[in-house]
Amino acid sequence: MIFKRTIFRDDLFPCALCENAPCTKACGLMDCAALLRSAWFDNEQGAARSLPGYLPCGKCSAKCEKACVFHGQVQIRKLMQVLAEIREELDPKERPGQENLRTDFAGFSLPNPFILDAPDASDTLEKSLRAFEAGFGGVILPAHTEEEQERKGYISPRFGSMKMGGTIVGMIDIGAEAGSDWDAVEDAEKAGSSQKDGADETDLPGCLAFIPELKHSFPDRMVIATYSKGQGIEPGTFGALAERSGADALLLDFVSGMETAMQQGQHIKDCLKAVRENTGLPMILRFEMLDIAPTELMTIADEYGVSALTPEFGNRGILSVNRHLYAPEPSVRGKSAIGRGSGMNMKPTALARQAFLAKHNKSKKLQFLSGAGIESWSDALDFILFGASAVCISDSVMHYGLRVIDDMKDGLASYLAEKNFEGMGSVIGLALPNLIRTEELDKDAVMYPNISRTKCISCGRCTLACKECASGAMTEGFDHAPMLIANRCTGCHLCIQVCPTGAITASKRS
Repeated sequence: MIFKRTIFRDDLFPCALCENAPCTKACGLMDCAALLRSAWFDNEQGAARSLPGYLPCGKCSAKCEKACVFHGQVQIRKLMQVLAEIREELDPKERPGQENLRTDFAGFSLPNPFILDAPDASDTLEKSLRAFEAGFGGVILPAHTEEEQERKGYISPRFGSMKMGGTIVGMIDIGAEAGSDWDAVEDAEKAGSSQKDGADETDLPGCLAFIPELKHSFPDRMVIATYSKGQGIEPGTFGALAERSGADALLLDFVSGMETAMQQGQHIKDCLKAVRENTGLPMILRFEMLDIAPTELMTIADEYGVSALTPEFGNRGILSVNRHLYAPEPSVRGKSAIGRGSGMNMKPTALARQAFLAKHNKSKKLQFLSGAGIESWSDALDFILFGASAVCISDSVMHYGLRVIDDMKDGLASYLAEKNFEGMGSVIGLALPNLIRTEELDKDAVMYPNISRTKCISCGRCTLACKECASGAMTEGFDHAPMLIANRCTGCHLCIQVCPTGAITASKRS
């Protein structure tokens, strides 16, 4: 049942996923907004189980739809009836517990594998407490507090975005270049300053200051402190202070600078050695755009006792150029810089990197904290199946708020229960054996397209694409409907991708 998705985001559009939604207030009998939100985040089972025993929508005057901010455009009653049909297929109908979500990561037993990795959502004690109250299993604290970032004059990270329908698929942070760690270090070196040494500071720097209170309130949740080169403090000293504060692990953040691959490798070794000599905290190594080979990085990590790797997936980019002002967008007074991308469009690259690293991981001890573009439990599961022991949740929190964790936990717990997995350990890396080299694939396999005549609208998109960019196997038949010439088809599935109604699917014939 869990593999059969019935409601898609197009069906929910233009639902705004309101906070304090007027549809729920107007209904008064059930939380319409929460049900729609669960369906949006691929948790139809959870939504169906949350329906009241008797669905009141049949004879209702649709007060919820009239109260909607889009004035009746969201077919709420129809969607509730679809959820009721899904509920009838569920067996058992009871909501599974979430005990199966517990996972071991970097020596810590997490209640669930979801770790908040959104600096703007965890740079104060109040925000971090809210994350744990919402249900996150762990949180990565940024290198700088909110107050410190304001003093540095950071540019807004959400200055530009790309959208498709009601979904944000990409964002550009043009402050990523201007406020990078490498710039901060180079500026400090030019000024003749040096990093602080020794662990005798009386005050804990940055976010370390509120870790004691955070751990006192939530001792069962994982708190990860971040060290970056631009903090102006020696890594070993910071590690000792992080351990004193009560942090459960230390994330060492490395980004590419002007160094060669050899210099990068030596710098990482020096940093790891300094930390290991000063603290027993588990080390998590995050790297972005380094010239050093990933396999060599894993060798270094294993040599110095690193517990986990966290690849950074923020590719650099520019959204567009203003065609009248000739200025890159987004811009600041007509000027811009190459920024860092994030969002759902990062997921394919991030998933490929995660799979590559896990495939080449020779160490039995090295784990992975991974993820980019995760919006639902099924997105997170993709990274887990490719070897991630825990997943970073960032973009979805910025887009939809901390409430996304409810459906992530519920959906993943339902999946594990339905597949009869004992726990997270049964699914981590389960897909890795099926990832092989291109030359090992069966070159003779052809999955022919299957055309649904009831869904087809004879628009000609598939025949046009096949004629001009593929094998010409899809041609126009009677009444402009597409017709397949099987002996020409190469199984490229371009027709499936361009079909606007989903009328073309892959058949099981080869």
